[in-house]
Amino acid sequence: MKSRRLMLLSFVSVFVIVLIATTVYASGLSNKSNGTVSNNAAVSETISKNGQRVAVLMYHHIMDKPTADSIISTKQFEEQMRLLKEKNYRVIGMDQYRDFILNGKPVPDKAVLITFDDGYGSFYKLAYPILKKYGYPAVSFVIVSRIDHPVGGEIPKMTWDQMREMKQNGIAFMNHTYDLHKMGVVNANGGEKPETVGRLYLKGQKRQETEAEYEKRVAEDLKLAETRLKEELGNTYGVLALPYGWYNDELLKVVKEQGIDLTFTVKPGLNGPSETNGFRINMGYSNKKPADFIKELDKYEQKK
Repeated sequence: MKSRRLMLLSFVSVFVIVLIATTVYASGLSNKSNGTVSNNAAVSETISKNGQRVAVLMYHHIMDKPTADSIISTKQFEEQMRLLKEKNYRVIGMDQYRDFILNGKPVPDKAVLITFDDGYGSFYKLAYPILKKYGYPAVSFVIVSRIDHPVGGEIPKMTWDQMREMKQNGIAFMNHTYDLHKMGVVNANGGEKPETVGRLYLKGQKRQETEAEYEKRVAEDLKLAETRLKEELGNTYGVLALPYGWYNDELLKVVKEQGIDLTFTVKPGLNGPSETNGFRINMGYSNKKPADFIKELDKYEQKK
């Protein structure tokens, strides 16, 4: 009887071991047939690529001795550019940025795009030599009418010849409208909005523009700006910095119809693939120390 019990226990033990082994093996086959390992690897790769972001820095005017907090000093700007290199930030140009946003092409870690708005002559005289010193590309968004027809009494703007020179050294020049970077009256009470987003009040007719009239006016302005940039600089695609950062669905529709596939606001943030209406971080303040600049940029970097 005792021997029979031992034989029975041995048989049960062997059965349990075989059952466990079979289950584990079957589970392994199931995972392999579903491609779990390769799927996880693919997902990780996708997350890594999609996790890339570009910080777009925004500046306007630059002076040796700023007359307002919104103007950065030459010394501060150079220190910012030095810190970018020291902290291993990688400055990219508009071509690479555009390929990243529209086509998902990879960019370096800690990628940064440098932008200046309004086309001030100080960009050529003060910012450009610093950018050239560090080998940095950049983008300047110009109000094209001010290049074609300089206005006396304003802060001097760049010339086409200066822009052609800079383009040979990695600087791109893009659209900040032809002549719509200004406020316009939009009602009988004198209320104002940027001319790119507001239907203008036609005082003589005591009415606002129709939607069709608004779209025609904006489209003609953007088209003229793009035409002049192509004629003078050979631009092959369009990018628009939105005046004052304002936009609405109607404006973005008109922009797209003009073949302009990237726009920039003044909202702070980072840009990933498909972020065609991009964020920018305003770093052009004279009351912001370079150390604070890099701390702020590092905080954005850590959010990636």
